[in-house]
Amino acid sequence: MLDKKIKQFKKALKIKDAIIGIGFAKYLPSGYRFYRDTACTALARSIAKKERVIFGTKKFPQLCPGANYFLRLSEVKNSKTCNVYVKEEQVFANKEICKIFLKNLPKFPNTLKNKFVIVKPFESKDNPQVIILLINPAQAGRVLGLLNYDQYKKIEIYPNQPTCLSFFTPLVTKKTHINFIDYYDRY
Repeated sequence: MLDKKIKQFKKALKIKDAIIGIGFAKYLPSGYRFYRDTACTALARSIAKKERVIFGTKKFPQLCPGANYFLRLSEVKNSKTCNVYVKEEQVFANKEICKIFLKNLPKFPNTLKNKFVIVKPFESKDNPQVIILLINPAQAGRVLGLLNYDQYKKIEIYPNQPTCLSFFTPLVTKKTHINFIDYYDRY
């Protein structure tokens, strides 16, 4: 029954297999693929190649300092993160603005720390903690309309956010999370 509803949802919104499930597991599941890349490229690989990609813990590290910081895969200080955002990527004009940005972002839940992050195409038999839809603005407008059809809920959009933040933000805020894929991830 759920498979039929998913097909109807995808058909109505004209979504082409761009629904990804994000899960967190204490133990390494079987049938995984590990690539030494970044959280956003793991997401892209899962979308493009229809693969289950796993990362996390010291044994399966990330190459992205942002994912290490936001997903707490290793200890990265705010000062280092601000250096990347201000000096290297020029996302913010100065460190003070970056510090305000970091202070106001949802924090990775302690309950998920030291767990494997599983990124894979969504299947109805799965039980992902987060579902990611990769959709265009028109489709996003329809989804937002559907979310507010029965009950109005304010939807917040955080500026300048990395894609890996969308892996856990809905778990922390208990709200819909909109992430405009940032410039690095689009490349």
